[in-house]
Amino acid sequence: MGHLLSIDQYGQAKKALDIIIGVVGVFLAIFVLSNLVRDFRSIATIENLHAFLLPPLLTLTFIPFMYCLALLFAYESLFVRMGIFLRKDEKALWFAKRKILLLCNFNLRKLNRFASENHREIMQLRDRDDVMNLIRKLERSRTINWGYVRRWYLRIGAILIAVLLMAFLLNSYSFPWTGFGDFETPTGEFVRGKTLWDWMELALIPLVLSLGALYFSNVQRRTELERAKRSEQADILQNYFDRMQGLILDRGLLEAETASPVTTMAMMLTRTTFDRLEPEQKTRALQFLDGTGLTTATHSEDLKISLTGISLDGVGLPTSYANGSFFGADFRFANMTGARFDMADFRGADFMGTHLENTKMMYCDFSAANLEGAFLKGANLFGSKFSDQTIMPNGKKWHEDVNWDKLGVVFEDPYTDKEYREALEELDYEV
Repeated sequence: MGHLLSIDQYGQAKKALDIIIGVVGVFLAIFVLSNLVRDFRSIATIENLHAFLLPPLLTLTFIPFMYCLALLFAYESLFVRMGIFLRKDEKALWFAKRKILLLCNFNLRKLNRFASENHREIMQLRDRDDVMNLIRKLERSRTINWGYVRRWYLRIGAILIAVLLMAFLLNSYSFPWTGFGDFETPTGEFVRGKTLWDWMELALIPLVLSLGALYFSNVQRRTELERAKRSEQADILQNYFDRMQGLILDRGLLEAETASPVTTMAMMLTRTTFDRLEPEQKTRALQFLDGTGLTTATHSEDLKISLTGISLDGVGLPTSYANGSFFGADFRFANMTGARFDMADFRGADFMGTHLENTKMMYCDFSAANLEGAFLKGANLFGSKFSDQTIMPNGKKWHEDVNWDKLGVVFEDPYTDKEYREALEELDYEV
């Protein structure tokens, strides 16, 4: 009720202000008309006409610049948003930019409508296929709007008029009455015409302010988009934790059989959630699964959640979370490129066909693990353990004479500092 009263009060204040402005406007109009009637000849001169027409003409010449600036802002805003979600696929990002430029070109209204109507689809962009679906949607919207075509003709006409006005202004240096060229006052005083520096002084400050506003607007927009992305990721992860907690406490997930409906639901929930998460959030989700024991089992038939085919690229468990247990975990055909699992327990884990390029797996235990068909180029396995039951990428069992160079594996210890060594000793790990 109080809110409605405040709205009514604001409406009354607005009406009173409109009345005051109207009265002032009427008095000004009467004053101007009375002066015009009393001294018409001194007012109705060519010089006054030129002075009256010059500001609106200059404003008209500025309209195309403002339109191009607004178009630049719109494209920059859209491309920045797309770049956040396609930062892992530069080729798809450039493809999207090129297609949108060809389809929207100078149509600011169409560009803004596309950006606003496809806000959710833009946030879900991950690869070229997602970009193609978005572009097809934009192409289907290419219907002819004759009203819009007429407006475009009016805009082109306005641009042509602005060009003609610019030509007139440039040619006006030949006319003394414009004040642009050199002229003499009625008293015989010589006045120098406007130079390039004079025009730069007139336009430099607005130009600098416009560029500064563009820069800070882009910075603010990037910050807001990053904040929105972090908030979205936090919501997805919290929703995953809540639903998994419900399955564990209310549906008995920890005691359920492997092929039961509740384990199938947990598996599908994990798979769909990991596809939407960034590496940092995937790491936290993986810590959660490891802590609950859902991804580890002594026998494969007892495994509740399989990580088969799940994307774990960029995931990295911190040193403070060392000795992570993935005993018997199923990583088949997963993408773990660039992941980090220092001092993890991978005994009996299945890495068949898994992408392990450029991973950091120092001091891990791969006893009886299956690495058949795994891609190990650039993987750092410094200090890791293997046994004669470990299956190597070529399908053969591990032996001391394995040609690691052929597999592209490196054994480099990047942790030479004293603090890391002390952390290993506290964990009773043999270095």
